[in-house]
Amino acid sequence: MTAQPLTVSIYDTKTHLSQMLSKTESELMEYIITRHGKPVAKFIPFPTDRTRRQPGAWEGLMEIPDGWDDFTEEDEAVWYG
Repeated sequence: MTAQPLTVSIYDTKTHLSQMLSKTESELMEYIITRHGKPVAKFIPFPTDRTRRQPGAWEGLMEIPDGWDDFTEEDEAVWYG
């Protein structure tokens, strides 16, 4: 990503929106949008701090006892009175 965001007018933003979003999405550029020379908005990449899910990553870290999801008569009394 560049050190300084690029400043663009609203007119240029409307004209080049797709290109600007593409560059922002790939984290190549940030933009400050101006109206009459005054900043009004900023395009920045949306944070993607999600890690890739890995099946089986919790294997061996927890134990689920047998019958943990059995619906007992006590459960029925609590739920349905």
